[in-house]
Amino acid sequence: TTNGALAGQFSIASDTVTITPSASATQTLTVNLSDGTNNYIDIATETYVYAFLPPMAAKNLTIKIFNTDGDYTAQTASTQNIERSKIYTNTLNNITFSDYDIYYSVSPDRKVLFAPGNLWFQATKNGTLGDTTHNTRAGLRNGVFCFAPHQYSMISMKNTNISSTYKNRIDLLGWGTSTRNADRYPYQTSSSASDYDPYAGAETDIEGTNSDWGYFNEINGTINGRDTTYPCGTWGLLTKDEWNYLLSSRQDAAQKYALATVGDTIGMILLPDLWILPSGLTFTAAVTGNYSTNTYTTAQWARLEAAGATFLPSCRVRISNSDDGGRMTRVHPESTLGSYWTSTHHDDDLVYVMHFNAGTISPVAETTQSAHRYHGRAVRLVKDFVK
Repeated sequence: TTNGALAGQFSIASDTVTITPSASATQTLTVNLSDGTNNYIDIATETYVYAFLPPMAAKNLTIKIFNTDGDYTAQTASTQNIERSKIYTNTLNNITFSDYDIYYSVSPDRKVLFAPGNLWFQATKNGTLGDTTHNTRAGLRNGVFCFAPHQYSMISMKNTNISSTYKNRIDLLGWGTSTRNADRYPYQTSSSASDYDPYAGAETDIEGTNSDWGYFNEINGTINGRDTTYPCGTWGLLTKDEWNYLLSSRQDAAQKYALATVGDTIGMILLPDLWILPSGLTFTAAVTGNYSTNTYTTAQWARLEAAGATFLPSCRVRISNSDDGGRMTRVHPESTLGSYWTSTHHDDDLVYVMHFNAGTISPVAETTQSAHRYHGRAVRLVKDFVK
């Protein structure tokens, strides 16, 4: 087998042992010493069988090994203390088995981790542009980027205060407003699509370019300190195709997302490829019609998060304000709406988004959502999973 597998095979001499962890409440792993046709293998006394085990809700896991020769006989039954971080080595063929990895497949060849919260931007601390700066690939720029303190944290209606002198944070950003130059800042409110064009031209994508917030900027873990600072290039946007793969093409994709409520915040939960639900909690997959079926306290969410779950809050969209000359200073009143930028353009105006609402989750990031690049939408970055 390989690291990260929940089921697999490895060899004892010329024979094969099939390993299949049970998902039942008894938390029993059965190691079947068979070639699959009821021809059981004779193994010498003190031969050790090693298996990759997912972390369980309880630390104690019962392991039963059966050897059948005519009659069904339980040879051993022992209890092992399973530690999440412990590494076990198969001394027979030098394979290392370890705790399962948390990641999200966004293509057959790419696995990622989601950022710990949505991307936020603060233009100034004291009301004077330039009183705070951050590093970029092109030197210092005004303002500072950070991740939200919790995955369910959002700014929502206060985004209407957006300006270059607003002292608090915003989280609904125009497409490609990475601070790469003076007229590509997150606080811009122009209604002209050309004011949000990437450097390479209107009909280009921004993945891995200076228009991608995570690629161009360093990002702080908190807004007031640099104790958790991620260098430029650590994070980046998913493409349209990667969102589609995540939500519709990876293994058991339909079982790994649902609308939900965390505390007082509605949104969508995503589950990693390898998932074990914490004991005492429930999760109903593929809920798209309401936010109430999956409802959690923030304490319950902390357990889901620790197990690898991701939560995308319904942050609404920043749109045109007829009382402000058509500038993008109004937040859409529909509170159930969540809309997240991809790095993929559609034409010289529209951009693909990952959209969800009560009644729909759109794995195919459709242009019918009127995803004008001058609208303000949420940003959730990812980084490559590295074992």
